[in-house]
Amino acid sequence: MAKAVLQGRVTPADELRELLTSAEKLAASVSGNAQNAAGLLAALDRIAELWPLLDAQGVDLRSEAGRWETLQAVVQRRGAAIVEALKPLGGIQALRRQTHPGGGEGSWWRLDEWVAAIRRRAWQRTIAAFAGIIVISAAVFFGLRALFPVDPKVVEASRLLDRGDRLVQEAGDYESALVEYQQAVGNTPDDAELWLRLGAVQERLGDEAASVESFAQARGLIGDETSFFYARAATYMLLAMLDEADRDLQRVFAAEPRNARAWYLAASVYESRNQIGQAIDALNKVSEYATEAQQVELIALSRTRMGFLMQRLAAQQGAEAVPTTPAP
Repeated sequence: MAKAVLQGRVTPADELRELLTSAEKLAASVSGNAQNAAGLLAALDRIAELWPLLDAQGVDLRSEAGRWETLQAVVQRRGAAIVEALKPLGGIQALRRQTHPGGGEGSWWRLDEWVAAIRRRAWQRTIAAFAGIIVISAAVFFGLRALFPVDPKVVEASRLLDRGDRLVQEAGDYESALVEYQQAVGNTPDDAELWLRLGAVQERLGDEAASVESFAQARGLIGDETSFFYARAATYMLLAMLDEADRDLQRVFAAEPRNARAWYLAASVYESRNQIGQAIDALNKVSEYATEAQQVELIALSRTRMGFLMQRLAAQQGAEAVPTTPAP
């Protein structure tokens, strides 16, 4: 009996393989199906989350690596269909901001930019056939620069933000990240996201006075109190400050107990603590409250994620039920 239970356990490696299979099926059926497209992006997020964890544990992923690479190539080829399918949900940009408020999303969340780039290149080739590629390229270049000038400070701030995030997430180096965030804020002091990152790291390092000032700057830029607490909770979660994220989410729930986005973030906090049952309860609330608010993308994401968590919970319960043989 114990052997049968053990064989039925769902390991993270099993979950990864099941995610690959599910994502491959969803990738083939995204055309005109918003829920499939949203579910595909959620599956890709989970695969990307599991991969480095399994790799760090020494799990042999060579056979899955080819599938993962092929899947990403298929997703890119079907980028236009995915972007089109998500339009009823407000578009991939809206979904990206809603599900990844703190940034750090995978390349599949930027399919709109990739599709736009492809369309721009096609347009340029068509024009070039009539007026000459050199003249048209020059006109497009200078025209775009005139209409959409790129602020070098914004570019630099984005680079510094990404470096700071990676220092925390890959090395737990909050002190080095602090330097990156300080420089980023210096470039774009009107960006609330940067002030939130800076305040969170200052809090983590024990500089309470500085963190209070940074959070005050972010609060002033965001304006709404509940939105501030939600944004700060997302920042805490991104920087692995789970207790702080939970604290701010409780403040959000006190004001908006049926906030589906906040419950989705709470599920991430619980899952990171390995509180799988509580994470599933939170996702049940997401499904209920998102249905009320007609947030279709959150419904799809929560249901996909709930399925994987239920498998993990069953595996945990099965492991606990396995009888142990006392030592002789």
